[in-house]
Amino acid sequence: MSEVTEAQIKLGLQAEAFEQSDIGRLILGQADQDIQEAKDKLLGIDPYKFSTLSDLQNVISSLQTDAKTAQRIKDYIDETIINGHQADQPEED
Repeated sequence: MSEVTEAQIKLGLQAEAFEQSDIGRLILGQADQDIQEAKDKLLGIDPYKFSTLSDLQNVISSLQTDAKTAQRIKDYIDETIINGHQADQPEED
């Protein structure tokens, strides 16, 4: 087994442990909450209250950025776990 494979397995296990830790649950829970808040705000936007299209676009862009950032955090952890599981699978000939 290569050093890279061993490192991927180790990181995957650490990411799984992080998910189950208090701080991991807090961060992932906050990320879920941030995503939901951005969705709720997006659904509640009244496009007619903005004086310019640019103002509306800025608000929508900001909400999208908030949701994408939170989702990216979750994705990084999930990808690390998946890569660890895949690295731990026996290689097929």
